[in-house]
Amino acid sequence: MPLRTDSPTARPLLRRLALLLAGLCALGSGLVLPENAEAAPASTAKPKKSAKPATGRQAVATPRRAGSRAGAREARPSTTRGRDARRAAAAVPALSAAEAERQNAALAARTESRLTEERKAAEAAALRPDAPCGVRWQLHLGQGGAPARLSLHMATEAGVPLQLRLPVGWQALQALPDDEGQTPAWQEVAGDPSLRRLTSGSTGIATWRWTLRPEQTGPALRLGEGWYAALGQALLPAPVSADDEPRLQLLCVEVQGAAEGSPHMSSHGRAQGSRAQWRFVGTPQLAQRGLYAGGALRGLTRSVDGHGVRLLWPAELDEGGAPAAETPAPGAGESGTDPALPTAREALAERVLREMHHQRQFWRDEGPATQDVLLLPAPRGLAPEALAFDRALMLRLQPGPTAPDTRLDASLTEALLRQRLPDRLGPAVHHGRQDEAMRAWLSEGLIAYYRHRLPLVSGQQTLQDYADTLNARIARYLALPVIKADNVSVATGWMMDPALAELPALRGEFLALQWQAELRARRHPGLDALLRPLMLPPEQVRHEGLSSQPLASHRVVAALRRALDDSPLDGIERHIDRGQPFSFGPQALGPCFSQSLQPRPVWRLGFDRASLTLGVIRGLEPDGPAALAGVRDGMAVRGYLVAWGDVEQAVLLQVQEGSALRTLSWRPAGTRTVSVPVYRPQADALQATACKAWLGLTREEPAAEAHTADESPAAAAPATRCRSVKVVEKTRGANGRLVRKTVTRQDCQAVATRSGGSSSAKATARSAAKSTKSAKADKAARTAKATKATKADKTAKPRKPARTAAR
Repeated sequence: MPLRTDSPTARPLLRRLALLLAGLCALGSGLVLPENAEAAPASTAKPKKSAKPATGRQAVATPRRAGSRAGAREARPSTTRGRDARRAAAAVPALSAAEAERQNAALAARTESRLTEERKAAEAAALRPDAPCGVRWQLHLGQGGAPARLSLHMATEAGVPLQLRLPVGWQALQALPDDEGQTPAWQEVAGDPSLRRLTSGSTGIATWRWTLRPEQTGPALRLGEGWYAALGQALLPAPVSADDEPRLQLLCVEVQGAAEGSPHMSSHGRAQGSRAQWRFVGTPQLAQRGLYAGGALRGLTRSVDGHGVRLLWPAELDEGGAPAAETPAPGAGESGTDPALPTAREALAERVLREMHHQRQFWRDEGPATQDVLLLPAPRGLAPEALAFDRALMLRLQPGPTAPDTRLDASLTEALLRQRLPDRLGPAVHHGRQDEAMRAWLSEGLIAYYRHRLPLVSGQQTLQDYADTLNARIARYLALPVIKADNVSVATGWMMDPALAELPALRGEFLALQWQAELRARRHPGLDALLRPLMLPPEQVRHEGLSSQPLASHRVVAALRRALDDSPLDGIERHIDRGQPFSFGPQALGPCFSQSLQPRPVWRLGFDRASLTLGVIRGLEPDGPAALAGVRDGMAVRGYLVAWGDVEQAVLLQVQEGSALRTLSWRPAGTRTVSVPVYRPQADALQATACKAWLGLTREEPAAEAHTADESPAAAAPATRCRSVKVVEKTRGANGRLVRKTVTRQDCQAVATRSGGSSSAKATARSAAKSTKSAKADKAARTAKATKATKADKTAKPRKPARTAAR
């Protein structure tokens, strides 16, 4: 396969080719290379016709090094420059497809080897407290009304350009003078407003400082008096390699200026005291994906059965003071306490512990022993939500006591699932690649699938709750205006189009339902049992992996193909890559539900949906619901709230006419109706064996409550092993001739688990093995008897016919 010019592995070869062409132009020989940048050897009398490259691909020639003779060539007379140039051009061989593929593999192997060595060196350095950090961020908390300061320390080389990726809230950063009193002149990069470039003038450790302006910080960066809470992507500027090559190094994040004994939490561990430091190995982007909080925060700790949870929150969330039953941070008062706060905070901790317990039982995996949860106030009127990070959660709540809320429970379930999926199944992306959005359908789809399935299996929701949720999602999916968008369009446009942003989760969930149905049809325990053995230990979890490591999508599809042959690949190619809509049959949600078709109005916005992104209304439908609500072409859009595909949720649109702001609302329902599938639980569904097997509550797949915490993930392996067997069938055709046809069948046998498991499954496995052995012995005996009889017939002498006596 020829080398792809748009792949990261081809960039070094292209750079070397560009340097060679630049050197040839400097020789002034007037040499003109062919358009395909290939040169035939000068010794050939009849140049061979170069093979026509495939579309989008190009063979790249690798030049030889000029060595130390380049200076001598420059001093030669101009009459010899053309000859030297032709010789240099002849030294550039035309690569064949096999050679290009070999060089690609060699380059990938060298990159992987370099990353492995970098990780080993960085992990060894992390164990030494005096080891220098490759990149170090320092946050100095403001005291006495002084603003907070942020500094970045990293090694630089004179004359080498540096690139810096500013955080999401980069407007809050104001550059400060360096040690020499000069403000760094960071240059903006065209087409990328968050990227800055600077050429270092010296070699050594360079330091850049910024002042954080709290008035321009968003909800992702909160700075209070002596406390902080921030997402790494909203706080930390990250250096970017100029050659787009990933660099693994020792990273350090430090916080100074907190009160003595202050608690600190992050995605990389805990800390205590006036100063906190976290040291970890990875790329600078790993630091940006973290959560950091600490300082004058109030805390509450609860633990059950060796698993604990610690809540941290600022005083403003209590609207008055720290409860006496909780542990206030140093310097926090205890006046004006709401009596309901201790009970509400304890109840919240119990809810987190209960959800952690349900997921440990379902996945049959211990998970983290402790969980840090940061509580922050949510904007007025918004529902509570939970955000997931490595070993940490962030909950946004309304100030005051937290009442029981099903929306918070669903958000908490999703956040804990995001800590497992998909990174516990394998890396989400390879180092240096930017194509994670192409596989968002797997991560978002599995999270959505288990966000609805896990509460049903654990008994927190009923079959009717599950049916109502899936009915709404199916109706929303069928009403999306971008339902037929291919995966490339979704991956490249989801940030600009909210409708495209919903497709990965919907498609992935419906594909998971389809896999579950196909697995159950082939007598497989189901998708739960297939994914449990794929879970990696926590110490092996990496969000970014080496190029030789299989990604989470690779491992999941490989496990599915062992049970379903090529059916998973066909579904991905049809529904994900090409965007073909799903069809929902009577058994789409499993044997627990029945289906009926109901008429439903078509979802209709009333104007071009791109108007919400552009900020100006255009494409208004004169007879549409938006026009009837008062929307006009040319209005400036200042805000909106749209539930795509849901005709029951009203659209809220804030527009500006002159200096006046107006908020318009309407129901996005058209006059035309379509038939939408609606599912309802069957009567006594939980008593049916097929329904319990679908939910994983039978002996074939033990329920989560019957699993003990000390069993290994290997015990979760299914008690039935299936394999595809090709069988040749012989039949008689219409003309009487013998016709041979090869078909594929599933051969399923019971197997014993390695640890744990039920005694009945082991007995079934033993009986199956015994019957198989007996059948093999009977077949061998029959074969031996038939062979002996055949030999006896061949060795026996023919008898002479008996003579008849003549009368």
